[in-house]
Amino acid sequence: MTLEDKDASEPSSVEASEAVTEVTATAVRPAAPTQEAPARTGAPVPPEGLGEAVASTASGASASTPDESAPKKPVNKKVVIGIVAAAVVLVGVGAFLFARGQAANAGRLAIHESAEKIVSADQELVELDRYADLDYFSLTLSDPSAMDDTFSSATDSLDAAQEALDGAKSSEWALDGADKDAIAALQSSVDARRHMVEVGRKVVDSLGGAYSASKSITSYYSGLNDFQTSVGDAISVVNAASDVASIDSARFKSDANDAKQHASALVSDISAAKAAVPSADFSKFQTVADKSSSLADLLNQLSAAIASGDASSVNSIAQTFNSDKNELAAAITKTETLSDLVDMLVTDEDKSLAADYQSARDAAVASLEPLSSYTGIDLSDLTKGSSLLD
Repeated sequence: MTLEDKDASEPSSVEASEAVTEVTATAVRPAAPTQEAPARTGAPVPPEGLGEAVASTASGASASTPDESAPKKPVNKKVVIGIVAAAVVLVGVGAFLFARGQAANAGRLAIHESAEKIVSADQELVELDRYADLDYFSLTLSDPSAMDDTFSSATDSLDAAQEALDGAKSSEWALDGADKDAIAALQSSVDARRHMVEVGRKVVDSLGGAYSASKSITSYYSGLNDFQTSVGDAISVVNAASDVASIDSARFKSDANDAKQHASALVSDISAAKAAVPSADFSKFQTVADKSSSLADLLNQLSAAIASGDASSVNSIAQTFNSDKNELAAAITKTETLSDLVDMLVTDEDKSLAADYQSARDAAVASLEPLSSYTGIDLSDLTKGSSLLD
């Protein structure tokens, strides 16, 4: 009974297996195409119902492999734009800092170059001191025409200093406060030196007459010494003889001629000095020149008397000569000393211009003081070595 119920209610294991095999075979067997079926594409078409199962199985498989089928989270475009913008900013900042560093270096080098050119200008400008000092010996040794080259060289150096300074100013945006202060000090230095050149030209032009007169007076003193030497030599010739006949007339005549030439030169020198400074009083020098000429004339008269052997005339002329010689010596002591000549040759206008020059020079030196504390680049050649500081 049990066996009958079992046989009747469920198939045997063999029969069940065959059934499964049959169903499986049927499931994988392709359906016959119909007129409405799509053309064969090479891919098997599952039977109705089985496609859904397969799709369901495929969907389940996809769910188990998120790398292949899970939806990707969309990228936030704002974040991307922000990152790109930040990168651009960083690049821009880096480029700006690099450019600023380059500009700062160029600016400091230009500061140094400007200082070097000012040093060169100072080496020329210091030559003005001997003119503006109104010292007689300096005036005598000076040549106003030579200052044209000095002014030209100094101006060229100042132009070069300004050009370099303008280059430094173009980099001023990249420089710090100390650099900017140095630029301002250098500009003041250039301006002060240009003022020195301007006033210096006026001084040289104004003192032109004083320079010429001082040279004439210097020549006068040299000529007076030569004159006295010739006179002394002539007197020695006479005193060396025992009588008129034994006097060396040829040598005496030569000394007398030399004295005459030197006396003539004295007169010419005083005339030249008067022409250079008409307002100056050269009367004392003129007296000396005139007495020297008279004494030279007496020597030539004495020479003629000696040559003729006229003892009476020799003695008479000699007495007059000795008297005039003493008067000449007294006149010489009354002439102005060298230290007084400046006041005689230099006018009040000259002194005023010289004072203006000194003020301009002081301003040029003072303009260097702020640079002494500047540490951006070595400017010691200017702050410690300028010729104007000597």
